[in-house]
Amino acid sequence: MIIESLIIHILGDFYLIKDPSKIYGTSPTGDELNHHIRRYSWISLLLFLLILFAMPEVDFVLTAAIIMSVVMVNTVHKVFITPLIQRLVRYTSSSEEVLTNLIQKNRALVVLSISQLLQLVWILLISEGLTGVRQSIHWIIIGIGVILITMYLYQTKKQFEFKKSALLFLSSLVVATATLYVIQRLVTGSMTHSKAEFFFTWGTSYYHTFISYTLTLLLLMKPANLLIRKISSAYNPKLESDNISRLSPKEDQQRAGFKGAGAMIGTLERILILLSFSAGQLLPIVAILSIKAFARYKRIVEEASFSEYFVIGTLLSVSVTFLLYLMLQSLITAGY
Repeated sequence: MIIESLIIHILGDFYLIKDPSKIYGTSPTGDELNHHIRRYSWISLLLFLLILFAMPEVDFVLTAAIIMSVVMVNTVHKVFITPLIQRLVRYTSSSEEVLTNLIQKNRALVVLSISQLLQLVWILLISEGLTGVRQSIHWIIIGIGVILITMYLYQTKKQFEFKKSALLFLSSLVVATATLYVIQRLVTGSMTHSKAEFFFTWGTSYYHTFISYTLTLLLLMKPANLLIRKISSAYNPKLESDNISRLSPKEDQQRAGFKGAGAMIGTLERILILLSFSAGQLLPIVAILSIKAFARYKRIVEEASFSEYFVIGTLLSVSVTFLLYLMLQSLITAGY
């Protein structure tokens, strides 16, 4: 359940928030925090039901206890631990040393990194710790979780649109289940089976491979984009004031390109590189990087600062992809 718990956490903490660094780097309002906690809980319930569909033989009580614990730990962390980390980082960055100046400039990223590291440790401890305990402990955790969730929903009922949320949840469940069912049939080669079973029929090895790739791809997209953007932003070339004044709004927009295009290009680049690594083919990686360089050829030739920024971003992207590929191979080999 380690990989499944990490998938739940990544979806809840990165994909359901427009900019995770703002949640951790600033002090969100009560409504924003409640909104995020509800979304995290919904995605946890959705993934729990999908796990039951994907692996009917899974231990229902243990799975429910682990997911319930992950949700409760995440809520406690956001309400109590994150403000403490923010104050600690703010206090550390109050001096004039070089390290503290670096922390001051990247306060949101530092808080986000520390928070994610702590939650990763807690998820590992929860997944490993609850596996070997008696089932009665699992039921106690589930009962406590149900009581706390009921109390929370009652306290925030004025902000909670149950019908709208329930409709969104059910539609997401149907779409996700259908998608997983088609993937499972394609993987096992049983799309033409005359009597397709309602539950999934793939073996444990197929299931572990699928969730390992899912976790890797989730990390490869938005979290990797956020990390690379935050690190490389210090080297992003800025236009001089006299150059800015000579650019019209239309020219400035053309120079910057489409909004979000860089993130999309980076995501596709990392996915294709990961597939190339998985296939054991390095030649496609050369082609991918060549296409990327060709698209920015004019600025690379004309602006030395941009060429350095381009190289830094590209190397970071390839490095992150390679590290995640190693993680993927370790997960598949270990059979978590």
